[in-house]
Amino acid sequence: MGTPLAERDFAGLFALKDITAATGAVVIPTSLVRPRNPINNSYLPTANKSSFPSAKVLGKRRPSLTVSAHAKASWFTADLLNRLIMTLATDSNGDLNTDVFACGLYQATANSWRVFDGCKCSQIDISQELSGPISVVMSFPAIQDSSDTISLPATPTAFSISALNSDPGLAIPVSSTSWGGTATQVKSWRLSLVRGQAVQDSQNGTSFADGIASGMFSGVFTLEQSATADIIPTTSVAFQIGPASTGVKFTLNLSEDDYTIEKGTGFAMQSTTWSLFNVAGGNPCTIAVGV
Repeated sequence: MGTPLAERDFAGLFALKDITAATGAVVIPTSLVRPRNPINNSYLPTANKSSFPSAKVLGKRRPSLTVSAHAKASWFTADLLNRLIMTLATDSNGDLNTDVFACGLYQATANSWRVFDGCKCSQIDISQELSGPISVVMSFPAIQDSSDTISLPATPTAFSISALNSDPGLAIPVSSTSWGGTATQVKSWRLSLVRGQAVQDSQNGTSFADGIASGMFSGVFTLEQSATADIIPTTSVAFQIGPASTGVKFTLNLSEDDYTIEKGTGFAMQSTTWSLFNVAGGNPCTIAVGV
């Protein structure tokens, strides 16, 4: 028996719409999209002669998807990254939340869209090896999946293939990452940005959640350098991906009280991992347009 469609890796076009900001769709060429929509049924044990559970309770839907892609200048921007996971804005209920997105998966062979609505980004992992492209993995919990066979609480967001015919361009080259004197002899790095996104349910009386509430931000940064590196970050690091005025600059505040360091003499390297933390209470991570 084949893998259910709800859990099959998706090969096709991925597009992202910011519903909160009412922006147009952004095309993200992906290496992998993994959509999930588990049924979440519960089988309650009841008194019966077979002693097996015989009562089924429908669980709340928990659609989600994970997207893997290589960073390209056409979509990897400070504006989009901030709207995905960093910026909090007051919603109609007076709560602080990140932007709501719709994710569209287009499969050319079927000429159809599968749309995940009510999405919020819960994690972005950005990494780069010395000899490879910049890899980006994004995770989204969602409210509804248009492929559901049960009645959806809202009309799926519309996506049009004719509006997505622009060339997204080449991957950002390895040589475009600069450390601005805050680190030297970098071999590889990984930045994990995490935002708690809690599904709110049990209110609307349907099989779908009411919404997704944004929570605290946290992050982890790992840097692998040569053992002979003369500049190793301690409390902060700043690096830029892409050219001045159009690239993306990350400024990270690092916790000296919560870090690990490993040295491999056989490979003449050292790897350091920090939690993102600002002792002054400010933002542990700032994403801005390159300078």
